[in-house]
Amino acid sequence: MMDIKYKKKHMPIGHFLRWLAILALILFLFRAHYGSKPWSLESVVHQAQSSMELPSASIASIMDWGKGIQSVILLDREHSMFHHMFVSCPFGMLWENRGGTFGMSLDPDVLIDFKWGMSTFGTYRHYYYIGQVNDSRVAHVKVIWHDGYEQNAYLTDGVYQVARAIKRSSDDGQSPVLKTHMIAYDKKGTKLYELTPEQREIKKTK
Repeated sequence: MMDIKYKKKHMPIGHFLRWLAILALILFLFRAHYGSKPWSLESVVHQAQSSMELPSASIASIMDWGKGIQSVILLDREHSMFHHMFVSCPFGMLWENRGGTFGMSLDPDVLIDFKWGMSTFGTYRHYYYIGQVNDSRVAHVKVIWHDGYEQNAYLTDGVYQVARAIKRSSDDGQSPVLKTHMIAYDKKGTKLYELTPEQREIKKTK
């Protein structure tokens, strides 16, 4: 009887410690996956820059790609840099850093450039094209994809971006990177520049 009473007396403490350990593990995994402050996009952006030991940059442009992924461009004029990030917001409330490209140069001698990147999330390949524009005549740019699909990207603080999610199973053998090009227009719709994967930037002539 003494042994039975002893076990019954201490059974709730064992359950409590077990649930406490489970809760601590959940909180650890949550912080490792989402970071310490996943409640706002600004906090997640700041954490990403801090982890890369980069100075703070402001959000210049956000684009929703669909499929739960968003594309963010960050500007740091003081240090002549801009960055690109993938983010997602599961459950509509928790922001998550999905990686990106940091430390791209902002060069006033570059009139316009045409950069690209790609990352795979689930069954989709997410392609993006971004760039800087230092020619005040440029009002917007249009990206013509490998399959003829066109996207207009209006400028935000001297940078632009377009993005598109393409299902991996729908690949038809064409390369978006090799065949996609960009055209820049002025306010009247006159073509000023055309950039391709072979000619990715135009600089000022000296």
